[in-house]
This record gives sequence, C-alpha cells and structure tokens, in this order.
Amino acid sequence: MTKFEELLSEIEESEIFYIDSDSQKNPAKTIKFDDDYAIVINASAFPTQAERLVALAHEKGHCDTGAVYSNATPLITRGMCELRANKKATYRLIPLDELIEACLSPWNDVWDLAERFEVTEDFMHYALELYQDELLSAFADSRDI
Repeated sequence: MTKFEELLSEIEESEIFYIDSDSQKNPAKTIKFDDDYAIVINASAFPTQAERLVALAHEKGHCDTGAVYSNATPLITRGMCELRANKKATYRLIPLDELIEACLSPWNDVWDLAERFEVTEDFMHYALELYQDELLSAFADSRDI
C-alpha cells in the first residue's frame, strides 16, 4: 500500500469526506460544516503522486488541527492556519526519527530524501527547515561533539 493509499484510508477512518473533483477550480481545499470536514481534491492539478500526497496530507492537516478559514478570514489568520496544516502534514509524512535515520545513513541529498519519503523536493526542504534544530542536535550527538 502506498503512502497515498494509507492516507486515504486514514481519512476514511476519521470520517472525513473525500471528494475527487476535476471540475474544482482550486487544486485542493478543506471545507468544514458543523463538526464535519470534507477534503476536495482536483487530482488532475497534481501531475505526480508526490504532489498529490503532499496536498492530501496538507488538507488533512487542516482537518486535524481545525485550522480552516474562509475568504473573509484575515490574512494573518490564514497564514497561521496554513502553517499549522503544513506542520501537521510534515509530522505525518516525515517523522523526525525516520528523517534522522535517513540523514545519518550514507549521505543523501534532498532529492534522495524526497524520493525516500515519497514527497516533493520543496516539501522536503520545508521539513528539513522545520526539523533543523533537532537534526543538528542528532548530528552533534552522533559525532559526540
């Protein structure tokens, strides 16, 4: 089972509605109604499996954190919602312990790491920046500095 299929299964178990709609103008969005969530994805907007996975994890991050906004929401709040969704997606797709293990093994560049975790290179850059302090600490510990 691919990570994308695992995430779809997780979404289904969470009772989040998943709608794949090629007619949607936005590539991906999360909708909240009452206490329920729906993730609407235009799969044709994402040419690669990695892009679809990252988008789906990001939208699930909105559901998991409750960080959903409307067009009337102030930009600063939108930014905070996006940050929460990105962090949640990163924690889901690239667990810190697995990233440390991957980085401590023989040298991998960002492209190799992205491929290993089935994400885009941009998302891997984001994860490396998010985990920067933990990675530096792990490298220092591994070298007994």
